[in-house]
Amino acid sequence: MVSFKFVKEEKKVLFLSIVLNIMGGAFVLISFYYMQNYWKAMGTSEFLIGLVLGIHSAIAAFGGYSAHKIEKGLGEKKIIISVSIIMAALYWLLYFPLMSFIVVMVIGFIDSLFYVVLSSYINHMIPSEQRATLLSFSSMIFSVIMITFFPVVGYMGDHIGLNNAFLILAGLLTLIAARIVYKVVKDHN
Repeated sequence: MVSFKFVKEEKKVLFLSIVLNIMGGAFVLISFYYMQNYWKAMGTSEFLIGLVLGIHSAIAAFGGYSAHKIEKGLGEKKIIISVSIIMAALYWLLYFPLMSFIVVMVIGFIDSLFYVVLSSYINHMIPSEQRATLLSFSSMIFSVIMITFFPVVGYMGDHIGLNNAFLILAGLLTLIAARIVYKVVKDHN
């Protein structure tokens, strides 16, 4: 109950947890899993898919490694705004088959950077005696988002094609990114 009270009083923790789980969780995993089906349907060999995902992982590791250096230069506000805008823009590019290979690799870098920086912010804001409970709460947020998004994207993929599903997700992510940017700018002024 103390943890719930903390989240209720510290709305920034809740906001950052939701942002992390939407931007750095749900949309990244959706692209990671569904792009494999998308590429396979385009006739891409499993070797090439594996190569792209291997490069994605290497670039993601570099994003995580570089996170604190980049964060020192930009700060919390600019990181959240930049990543929100970049992720939305990248999702629009998933519609184009040849661009999608590069986009998935770039998403790996952005996601790792964002995860490291935002996780650090959240951990510093949470008292150590409440950290485990609040991180479980964050995990629950992620699970609810994924339980909702994965079947919806699968349904859209079956009925309108994955490329069109990515367009709809890009539109949704753009709206979410606009809301995040608005809130960050409003709260920092």
